[in-house]
Amino acid sequence: MILFIIAERSEKYLEAEKITEELRIRIKDAEKAKNLSHQDMVDITSEMSRQYKTMQDNYKLQISTLEEELQNVRELLANTQNELINAREETKQVIQQKDNEIKNLKEQMEDITSEFGDMLTETIRKIADRIEISPEGYTGEGNVANKMAEIATGTMTATK
Repeated sequence: MILFIIAERSEKYLEAEKITEELRIRIKDAEKAKNLSHQDMVDITSEMSRQYKTMQDNYKLQISTLEEELQNVRELLANTQNELINAREETKQVIQQKDNEIKNLKEQMEDITSEFGDMLTETIRKIADRIEISPEGYTGEGNVANKMAEIATGTMTATK
């Protein structure tokens, strides 16, 4: 009976050893899986960090490029606005110059008109002086003033 108990206990011992060994293998496999999982997590985190840095650098470069482009556009706008202001000033000066020319030409036209009127009056006066009036007076139709008006307008008929 003792041998039976010893044999039974030996069998249970061997079975316990076998279970313990299986548990040790499972624990080692679980630790390996945990270590692999941890390494995978570290690798993934590292890759995500690298991608984030790359994206951040790309965005910084894009922002820098866009800021430079914006500055260039602002400078172009300022130059264009200055050119517009200069063009408006030049236009105002040209308009003022043309207005002055028109004023001078109008004054010249008025002077010429006045001179022409004076010359016409003088011519009419000289023509009137040349008209021969008979001692009894002018024998034509109307008076001398009407004849002078006819001479001025060019509608007078020839006299004898």
